[in-house]
Amino acid sequence: MMPKKNIIISLFLLLIITNIIPQDNQIDTMNNTMIDSYYSGIIVKIELANPKIYYQNDDIYINVKIFNTTNEEKSLLIANDKRYSFDFEIVTMQNRAIEHSNEYIISFHKVQPVFNSIIRVAPNEGYVYEARLKDYFDLNKAGQYFIKCLYHPELKLNNSKERVINSNLLSVNIRPGEISTQNIVEEKSIEEEKMYFATKRSPDEVVSYMLNARINQEWEKFYLYLDLEKLILTNNNFRAKYVKADAERQHELIKQYKEYLKRNTIDEISFLPNKFEIMKTEYTEGRGKVEVVIYFKYLDYTEKKYYTYFLNKKGNIWYIYSYEVMNMGTM
Repeated sequence: MMPKKNIIISLFLLLIITNIIPQDNQIDTMNNTMIDSYYSGIIVKIELANPKIYYQNDDIYINVKIFNTTNEEKSLLIANDKRYSFDFEIVTMQNRAIEHSNEYIISFHKVQPVFNSIIRVAPNEGYVYEARLKDYFDLNKAGQYFIKCLYHPELKLNNSKERVINSNLLSVNIRPGEISTQNIVEEKSIEEEKMYFATKRSPDEVVSYMLNARINQEWEKFYLYLDLEKLILTNNNFRAKYVKADAERQHELIKQYKEYLKRNTIDEISFLPNKFEIMKTEYTEGRGKVEVVIYFKYLDYTEKKYYTYFLNKKGNIWYIYSYEVMNMGTM
């Protein structure tokens, strides 16, 4: 907890600052001042967890290290979902900022409790977190990138950059992938689509197909338009194991995830509906969104939920890769 004396000093400084209109180059200095009262001496450093030559679509892991360089113990607030404590900024050689992935934006802004822990760091000791860049960005183009970590000691609950401790700048060079390997993956995907009769459908038709398959318990049809590699990352039971597994183990986890979806767990994408109504469909060339009211029948009442399904396009086929749920009450 921040010492009482320092809180009073910080409030006094804040009252002074509110009467000043800062220039752009003053804003970062102000924010650093606001955290210096307690977090002075806390340094954030990042480095590659596995330094090597990286190619397109490789997983890149970053070691985030927080050091306490002071002579007193510091208490640091760390969220269980580390995305609420650590964020990243990435720019290209041309200083163009890379935007966060849609999956990150949807997951981060989903209404959910944010659990956290207090980590006590002794003088001259530290805390280490291993982050996967794919959890934040779709970094799939070859080129040189510069990466910076932002530690939010009081949690990141919006897009504000106040009370942020910045790390050093890390350079990563991503080379083009091997064309032969990419062709093999694409050909395999096409063959799988032929095997299960995936056909060209609009986003709302894909969602209707999936929901009707679930109602009729036609599981292979239900899985057909689900991007299971993306959906498994939304499940807390599988996410950590999946991101750390090799390709063979990931394939096995996908099988386990498919069996897990058959359990009819509430708030999972496979929770058994009674009926549904497509309310709204939006899509561009490669991204789609379908909003649906779904009814779930119990013994003596019916519950309504408002689902928003997010889709992306692979070739000519739309796949569901994420979703949001909002309760609408009972009837």
